[in-house]
Amino acid sequence: MNKYTIVAATLMTTVLAAQGNNFGGNREALNGNGGYQDGEGNGGYQALDGDYREGKAIEGDYFGGEGENRAWIGVAGGWHGSHLRYSDLSRGVFPDNGWIGSGVFSVFFEYDFLDEGRLAVRPEVSFLNRGGTLSNTRPGLTFDKGDGVAAPVGEIRYKLFSHYIDIRVPVAYQLLGRESRVRPYVFAAPILGLSTGGNATLRAYDAEGEYGGYRVNLNTSNMKGAELALALGAGAKFQFDIAGCPFFAGIEAGYEFGLTDTFGSKEKNGEAYIVNDPENPASGKRAKGWRHLDGLEIKATFGIPLSVFGKKKAAAVPVVVAARPEPEPVPAPAPKPEPIPAREEEPVSSLPAPAREHGCYTLDEIISLMAKGERIEGKTICSISDINFAFGKSEISPASFPFLDKLARFISRSNTRVEIKGHTDNIGSEEVNNRLSEERALAVMTYLVGRGVSPAKLTYSFYGMSRPITTNETPEGRELNRRVEFEILDY
Repeated sequence: MNKYTIVAATLMTTVLAAQGNNFGGNREALNGNGGYQDGEGNGGYQALDGDYREGKAIEGDYFGGEGENRAWIGVAGGWHGSHLRYSDLSRGVFPDNGWIGSGVFSVFFEYDFLDEGRLAVRPEVSFLNRGGTLSNTRPGLTFDKGDGVAAPVGEIRYKLFSHYIDIRVPVAYQLLGRESRVRPYVFAAPILGLSTGGNATLRAYDAEGEYGGYRVNLNTSNMKGAELALALGAGAKFQFDIAGCPFFAGIEAGYEFGLTDTFGSKEKNGEAYIVNDPENPASGKRAKGWRHLDGLEIKATFGIPLSVFGKKKAAAVPVVVAARPEPEPVPAPAPKPEPIPAREEEPVSSLPAPAREHGCYTLDEIISLMAKGERIEGKTICSISDINFAFGKSEISPASFPFLDKLARFISRSNTRVEIKGHTDNIGSEEVNNRLSEERALAVMTYLVGRGVSPAKLTYSFYGMSRPITTNETPEGRELNRRVEFEILDY
């Protein structure tokens, strides 16, 4: 099996592994989006009818949850520098052992393991160059110009430059969990390097310029076609969203230690030019000891989750179907809507609003449910005491900013889509309250977008005074009814 076959087989194995795994619950929205407005254009209600989701609950955090956004594909590019390390090289003959630099380009597949995604494995294929330079300026050396003429050598320069295809398997430990936007990590990467060609050049110079030397193809010199190396390093990934889709960009640096000899058989038996003979650097004598290639690499990475590509197979886990009840019809406006009296058995208090059929939760409770793997679709985040407006106004009070900032981080870091719902009490006309509830819902949406939430994750609706949750006959009841709610449509 030649080196190109190995590369092809590795690429095929990686692709098949990616296609054969399920990296997220299969989700399908039925019946689309339904919209409703009454005859005078009031209401502004949007509903997502029949939202179904299969598979395991997904945690809504930056780098994915249980099964989703754990698998990534991406590219990397940067700079690779390398130099030659010999076991038997006279420092008196070649005191200067220099580096050469080249670009490096990689394609990779990454998968995060463990509960918090702390362990990541990233098989990749890289394209780069390796080698190094040796030079000598010691006086007294001579060079055979032919016909028995020995000329003094002012300087000898040797350069090894080899093209490589690497198969690498970095294993990284990520220092922070998936909830973090920035994830630093350390890694170790075994490397199989396949030499695909290049050349070795030796030039001798005197005061009059170059007058001797050689240039040989590495295939002719039979440099060893494969080597093993180990890279150790550190890096960091930075997660961000584009149009609601998660991506990551990162930077990493590592040092590479050559583990195996790169001298080929022709160098070992004296049939090819070598440079580690201290008496005659340009001789064709047998290579002594071993030659390793070490290196330093700095590169940037860019990844996208596999979950963004099409439908995936249903996960082999119990199917949980959560369907929201049919949306309540919004009644047509009447000149004087009849007040909705409080039920006699319902006590009036200043406590948070009672739970409705689909659930009324604090933001912290929603985050806790997600951490436990429970479903949150259809649940509502109530914010009665967290979001405040001046009477009859839609400007958000600065006291509401901490809650809205926390909510913005929650939505941005997850795959959650949210409907913002505006409500009022019954003070004033129905037309005024409809307009006020719309303006308040829109003000909240505008604030969240200004804090980095993708508009694709938000929608809003408004109901005026048509949906009280308690009596409007007391100041405390009206305070509960003047509210902005956040219903979780999808995650």
